[in-house]
Amino acid sequence: MRARNPEDLAEPWRDQDSFNCIFLACHGKATQAGPTGLVAYWDWLSNQQGLDPKLLAVCTWEDHDAETSESILASEDNVASLAIAPQSPLSPRAAGLFYMKFFTELGDHSSDSINGRMVWFSCTKARELLRRRRLPGQIGMRC
Repeated sequence: MRARNPEDLAEPWRDQDSFNCIFLACHGKATQAGPTGLVAYWDWLSNQQGLDPKLLAVCTWEDHDAETSESILASEDNVASLAIAPQSPLSPRAAGLFYMKFFTELGDHSSDSINGRMVWFSCTKARELLRRRRLPGQIGMRC
């Protein structure tokens, strides 16, 4: 689904059992006015009650929001029981390669459910791809 504001995320939660991952691609520090920045979506998600834990995969590039990424990775008691988030700015190419590799590995090795070991493994493989391609960027994880 495509969310134009954080409240648009409420609709899919009505059927929480149908998904186990949230891939949030958005502006880091929004360069335009409005609720399009990462912090707005994270604030909405982290303040919801009764949501089942999911993997939260955050993708921002060029306009990185270090504070919000660290908040996501440090948070413990919320919907994002497992999380990956950029810890430095990523080029569009680096972001695309990382997340394609991450989700490919996750899909290949974690067909029924997602656990911390599979997030760690998939993130490590995707980081290695960036290193081999000499693309700068750090992605943190909580698993």
